[in-house]
Amino acid sequence: MRKIIRKSAYLGVLLLVFSGVISCEKDFTDIGTSIIGNSKFITKDTVLEVIITERDIDAVRGDNLSIGNIGEYLLGVYQDAIGDYEKIEASIVSQIAVSSEIDVTDGLTDTTTVTSIFDNAFIKLPYIVTSSTDDDGVASFTLDSLMGSTNVGVNLKVYRNNTFLNSLNPQNPSQGNAYNTDFVYEKGELLNKDADFKFIPSVNDTIYEYFRHYNGGKFKDTLKLTNTNPFLVIPLDSTLMKSLFYDKFEDDEFSSQDELNNYFRGVIIEASGNENSILPFNASGDLVPTLEINYTNTVTQISDGQTDSIKKTASFALLGVKNRVYKMSPEPNPANANQVIIQGAAGKVADVKILQGTQVEDLKLKNWLINDASLTFYIDQDRDTTHIPERLFLYKEETSTVTQIKDVYSEGFDVFSGVLQKTDTNADGINDSNDSYRFRITDYISNILNDDEEAENYNLVLKVYNTT
Repeated sequence: MRKIIRKSAYLGVLLLVFSGVISCEKDFTDIGTSIIGNSKFITKDTVLEVIITERDIDAVRGDNLSIGNIGEYLLGVYQDAIGDYEKIEASIVSQIAVSSEIDVTDGLTDTTTVTSIFDNAFIKLPYIVTSSTDDDGVASFTLDSLMGSTNVGVNLKVYRNNTFLNSLNPQNPSQGNAYNTDFVYEKGELLNKDADFKFIPSVNDTIYEYFRHYNGGKFKDTLKLTNTNPFLVIPLDSTLMKSLFYDKFEDDEFSSQDELNNYFRGVIIEASGNENSILPFNASGDLVPTLEINYTNTVTQISDGQTDSIKKTASFALLGVKNRVYKMSPEPNPANANQVIIQGAAGKVADVKILQGTQVEDLKLKNWLINDASLTFYIDQDRDTTHIPERLFLYKEETSTVTQIKDVYSEGFDVFSGVLQKTDTNADGINDSNDSYRFRITDYISNILNDDEEAENYNLVLKVYNTT
């Protein structure tokens, strides 16, 4: 039984105040620890200042060209009810993989004829869920990765993508290509059966029924996934999809992946509207989204005219070059001077400056042996903390690149941390109050104070942690 837990790792949002702590050994003196209004923290004999500023992100890299077919892709719309954070409209652009299941003559022999009839087309997107089984063996599911409500529905439109998705840089084919989340794609035909299709996630969507054609009539067929995993179906325009796909199944356009990529350059699944409902979908594996073309072969015996039907499905996985599209709208209730917003996707990061001015030289003169140094960022409990990330990440921003802080690889990711800290304990003895994030940067600080040749006091950047 698959057990998947998602805690809004992609789109965590929060507001922060912060502190720094350095512990050392010189008569076991501690340097530490209180917040003051202008973002300074005070030690027993030294005042150190941490400067932290909010930075908007215009876009982030959204393709899978550098990391391959891993990770998840957000689809939907979300803005918190209070308006503390930017609204996001998250869409998906993807090539489709050529199908090996095309056979409009299946059933044809020396003694039979075959009539193949197009039935329907749709896009299928399996949900990422947590599953459990009761004592009777009945499975139930939870959409624990869903953010927002499911009352009205998000507008979803599927377009034919007319922009060739190239894995190589067109200006320099020796280099790999890259697509940011604000890249503009040329839209082709609207492929929806219903131009006003609404997306309302539900764990009860475990079956999709549709009709097939057979011998001049119709019969009902049912789609069900492995382990009855719930899924989203976006019905597509039958006339258009018959012309674009089914009628060309035996032509060159579907003979190879390169031919298909040039003919049909992928799909744009675009989310819009004001309903707050967003969740991730898998980009690979058993639950990869697909474009499905259903058709039925009617097999007729030449000798006596008896007929039989063969149900056929050509499944085109949303694979190949794939991109995220994030449309971000400014928050109506921005942070004040004493707050900093951190938001995932193409939202906001924070620039963090430590040991400014003469602070490095002042600390060197004290000749302390640093045994602990950390940065702690506190969550502003007066703002919306409904969906916050389980982890933040801190890294160095050097002159022309970004790099890991030494403690990540010298002490390990768990020691470096950045994991959400909970403080208050409820009646069941469980810590349930989201309080802060702490980063241990002892080696980083020690190297700076010890004049390590590779150590320099670069600016640090704080962002939402993303597993990809």
